[in-house]
Amino acid sequence: METVVSTSYQRYRLTASACPAHRGLNADDLVIEKPGGGLKASVALDYLFDRTYALSHATL
Repeated sequence: METVVSTSYQRYRLTASACPAHRGLNADDLVIEKPGGGLKASVALDYLFDRTYALSHATL
């Protein structure tokens, strides 16, 4: 099960997520979208045991 938080900041769309990876760890991901163009994604910024912490880590 994936947990997702999405928000806007200075016309950018930020989507952070945390999803189960392996051995009880959760990967935190971040996608940054610019209106009318670019998409930047950071996949598996880190692996953390707590899903809530993984999600907050992706939004820092």
